[in-house]
Amino acid sequence: MGNFVRDEPTLDVNIEKFNRIKNCEFILINDSFRKPSSLSRLKKKYESHNIHCVEVSKGNPGETRNAGIEIASGDWISFIDSDDFVEFSGYVDLVEKAQLAGADFAVGQYVRMLLADSGLTKTFVPSNQDSIEQLARDPGIWRMCFRRDLISANRFTPMRMAEDQVFLLNLEFWKHKALFSRLPIYSYRTGVETQLTQTLDAFDDIKLSIGIFFDYLFNVSQERDDRKIVSIMLSSQLISVFRRKPFKGPFLLAANLLRVRNSIRFTRTTLFLMRILIIEFLGRSRNFLVDKGNRNV
Repeated sequence: MGNFVRDEPTLDVNIEKFNRIKNCEFILINDSFRKPSSLSRLKKKYESHNIHCVEVSKGNPGETRNAGIEIASGDWISFIDSDDFVEFSGYVDLVEKAQLAGADFAVGQYVRMLLADSGLTKTFVPSNQDSIEQLARDPGIWRMCFRRDLISANRFTPMRMAEDQVFLLNLEFWKHKALFSRLPIYSYRTGVETQLTQTLDAFDDIKLSIGIFFDYLFNVSQERDDRKIVSIMLSSQLISVFRRKPFKGPFLLAANLLRVRNSIRFTRTTLFLMRILIIEFLGRSRNFLVDKGNRNV
C-alpha cells in the first residue's frame, strides 16, 4: 500500500490501525517536492519490519503511486491517501474474498466525510456499487485492491488530479473480473486543506484527463461495452467539473449527452467537436479563475 504524506495526524491513526494487521506491508511515500526532506524523522517514527518509508520528489500523486508499485512486494496492492482514514481489516477481508472468487481486483464501499466549519460530518455512501457500470460512475481507486501482476506493467500518468481515472482507463478495468463488497473500508475526507484537488494548480490536469478520455473514444474504442463504460466515466468527470467551475452549461450538456447515449457510438466528427468545445471552455474557466485571483477551486 502506498501513502502520499500530507496529513501526519491522520497518518498516525492509520499506522496505529495497520499495526494490528499481520502479513501486510505498508509503503509510506513521502513527497518532498514542496518542502525539505523529512525522511529521517519519518523513518524514526514509523519504520518497522513491515512499514517502509521512502522518499520521492515529484509533486503529484501519479508518480508517487508509481514509486509504490516499484517497491511493493505483496500479491495485492491498494493505494490510499494520507489525509483519509482507512480500515485495514476491511482490506484484508476484501482480498481474501477476491482470492476465493478468482477476481483480478476488488472494490469496497466508503464513507464520505465533509470537513465543515461546524466540524466533521459523515455521510454514508449507500452500498449499491455491485457492477462495473456503477463503479464507472464513481471509480475511487483508494477503495480498490488489485492483483499485483494485473497492474505491475501499468503506470500512473504524472498528474495532480484525475490520475486514478486515467490509470483505470489505461488498465481497461471493465475487461477484468471484479469482486464487489458491501463492507465500508474507507473514509474519504473532503474540504481538507492538504487536498491537491482544491488548488488551481490541478486545473490543467482536468483538461488533460478529459482529452485522454475523448481520444480513447475517438481512436481506440471499437466495442460497444468499451464505449459505454468510457462514456460513463467521461460524463462523471464532466459532472464533477461543472459542479465547481464557472461556465457550467457546456459541461452539463456534454455530460448529459454522454450519459443518456453512452451505449451509442458518436460519429468521429461529433466527438471531435465535443472535445474542442469542452477543452476550450475549460481554458476559459481557468482564465476566469486566474483573473479573479482564486487559487482554490
